[in-house]
Amino acid sequence: MKRVLMVDAQVFQTVAWHRGMGKYSSELISAIAKLNQTKKRWVHIEFILSSRLPIEDGVLKTIGKKMGSPKFVHLDLSQDEITNAAAVMGHNRKIIDAHVAEHAIDSIGGVEIEYLILSPMQGGVCSVFPSNSAVHKGALFYDLIPFMFHEIYFRNKIAEIEFLTKLTELLKADVYLAISKTVANDLAIYLGVDPTRIKSIDGGPIEHATRKQKVMVNKPFILMPTGNDLRKNNRVGIQGFNEFNRKHDNTYTLVITSYFDPDQIAELSKISENVVFTGNVSGEELNYLYEECEVLLFPSEYEGLGLPVLEAVEKNKPVACSDIMVFREISVDAFHFFDPSFATAIATALDESLHGVIDQDQYNGILDKYTWEASANAAVEAFEHVPLIREGTTKELITVFAPNPEAKTAVSRTVQRLHSELSRRYNTVYFFEGAYDNGAPRPNMLPFVTEALNISKDVPINIKNNSSAIIYHIGDSQDSIKSLFSALANPGILILHTLDITKLWKGMLEDEKLISLDRYDFEVDLNKNVRTEGTNMLASLISGQQAVIVFSEKWKKLIDTLAKKIGVTPLVVVANYPASSLVYKDLLPVKKNIIGTSGLTRDSHAMAVFAELESPSIEKLYIAEGTSQYEIAADENIPTIKVMNDRYFENNVSRLDVSFASNNDSAIAAIEASRYGATPFYIAPKELSGVDLPCSKLDISGIGELNKSVERFILMTHKDRIISQAQAAIVTTHSYHSFVNTVKNVIDTLKKDANIL
Repeated sequence: MKRVLMVDAQVFQTVAWHRGMGKYSSELISAIAKLNQTKKRWVHIEFILSSRLPIEDGVLKTIGKKMGSPKFVHLDLSQDEITNAAAVMGHNRKIIDAHVAEHAIDSIGGVEIEYLILSPMQGGVCSVFPSNSAVHKGALFYDLIPFMFHEIYFRNKIAEIEFLTKLTELLKADVYLAISKTVANDLAIYLGVDPTRIKSIDGGPIEHATRKQKVMVNKPFILMPTGNDLRKNNRVGIQGFNEFNRKHDNTYTLVITSYFDPDQIAELSKISENVVFTGNVSGEELNYLYEECEVLLFPSEYEGLGLPVLEAVEKNKPVACSDIMVFREISVDAFHFFDPSFATAIATALDESLHGVIDQDQYNGILDKYTWEASANAAVEAFEHVPLIREGTTKELITVFAPNPEAKTAVSRTVQRLHSELSRRYNTVYFFEGAYDNGAPRPNMLPFVTEALNISKDVPINIKNNSSAIIYHIGDSQDSIKSLFSALANPGILILHTLDITKLWKGMLEDEKLISLDRYDFEVDLNKNVRTEGTNMLASLISGQQAVIVFSEKWKKLIDTLAKKIGVTPLVVVANYPASSLVYKDLLPVKKNIIGTSGLTRDSHAMAVFAELESPSIEKLYIAEGTSQYEIAADENIPTIKVMNDRYFENNVSRLDVSFASNNDSAIAAIEASRYGATPFYIAPKELSGVDLPCSKLDISGIGELNKSVERFILMTHKDRIISQAQAAIVTTHSYHSFVNTVKNVIDTLKKDANIL
């Protein structure tokens, strides 16, 4: 069968052509085309552009020079319209579908089409996949920066709508080509994408020009290729340079590339007098700056790959860069790392880079690995080995009731990250409870990628008639009150995150006025008569449900016992608590003997033990999600970090060597820390945790035993520590994919079992 590669190349018709994204795309597709000449995977490769958008002559000339005679196809594709996104996407999909159909009609013997979008999140264009499920769909993905730093980027509401709307298309891909292992892991963690569908293809130095053109700047100078972006950390970078330069009698100039407006230049120039802003420079000028600089300074807080670092290595220049995962991915030894939060650390790294000696073996190894030929091979292998998802023409509809994904709870985080896998199997409608306008730890993407509504008091009673299943996530926060009310009226499948819903019944009575005092009193009396130890106010909820999903065998026994007492027989199933899994488990942060926890309650035995823990070999850390947790840890005089967003949470759980676990929230945090190689310590006597940990438990009854266990762990040999880090692989058994399979099995079982239905 013939095979064709169609490449959505509209990114070349945007301002991104002049930036790293455009240059990366150009280098990659040129390398893929060259590789195809020998591999002959595709009979031809074509590049789809919009006939409604201009394209610079220089673009066609550059690509033509790299590829010979590429085939460009100009289709009537509309541009982005924020206020009319659905209509634009529908129009463009219709055009793409017609073009794909032409290939099938014109081909003798059939044709297999592979479709690659070079920049699915690019603004100004509307890139869509064909609707044909037989087309193998791929997305080249650069980063999740706006999503992860939403508190910065989504201050602009239009930017938020544009980005989150484009996630609709991204989640339709069969295979994701990530530009680094760091980005690959971000896709799996923050969006819940199946790790088996993500492949890191790296990249290589960009060839900006074959010649160089002098730039009028004073020598010696330090080069800081950057952008007008807060995460680029320009202010602290300049402060660090200024501190360094004062020690050297202001001998050096800091050269900053990229465009900054006059007000920004004036403000940043106040930090140091020895800064030159070049504005945007040509390829020839950039060549000159790389070749003539003394050091490359790159103080960014986050990068998807960091092409300037590779370009500095190619020019054999020392690199002083932020100590962030993506740069350590390139090399752990070749660069002079610094904490990007501190100017003094930057000054020290600049000193070290000037007086150090480049390790040529390290640099040669980097250049051998990071080549466009290797990236092209990785991209082709991804299409070869990641299977096409054949979803069929129709998918069943399910309805999910859950807390708002913007809430500061593990349940909310889980609900959003489950969607990527859930949407593969089902069309999903969400009903959310709670609203968070400020300070949300994550943006709520679900209203942009599927139908999502707020729960009201008059939820349609006929939901069950339209859905194959109704699923309720029931937690112990106020954001489950209306979900409880809906579950009582429209029974379905419960996913229980708590066994004590006393607060929810009180909330229905006092806060939402959904039930009468008589109804509440009835439930209290019923609870006294039938409750099982460890459960509270669950009887009426359990009695009407078709199925209950819990996360531990202990909880299953308690629910089975309660169900028997009240004379009902719901299907009760144990599932592994779903959590993100790393795509690349070798990409772990440097461990520094930190023992931490998150979610322990004020009066718990585990909190008391954790508070008493003392050891000169370790550092303690309480990771507080929300103000109440922060206050609990502060009262105990425990070093505490208040988590403001998911990025901050991940950064801190990844630092842990040991994670304390006892109750539900702390056990979930321990699972999430396990993916980074942390060893869970399960404190005994255990509280009634409803989450089984995916690893061996260390039962620790008191502070003396705990101190000894921690000391033993810290004194382990390096080999033993590697073994403990292997627990990061165990967390794959708690994947979103496996959890959705459990949900599907429950739905299918309910369909077959007439007695339960």
